[in-house]
Amino acid sequence: MIVKTWQKLVKTVLPNKEQGVFAFCFKCRSKRKIKGPERVATKNYKQGIQGLCECCGTRVFTFEIAPLV
Repeated sequence: MIVKTWQKLVKTVLPNKEQGVFAFCFKCRSKRKIKGPERVATKNYKQGIQGLCECCGTRVFTFEIAPLV
């Protein structure tokens, strides 16, 4: 049951790709825009966004921040 839930959470494409999503790139050593962002879940079900650095193509990851209500 946990595995099925994990598979559902793992890769759902972000609905609004035009909006800029940024993450820290360790190769460029700066905050860069994510190319092809995807929503992913870690092993302990924390939501994050993963993709490629727009500048160098390295895989980058950032945790998703909950919207303020």
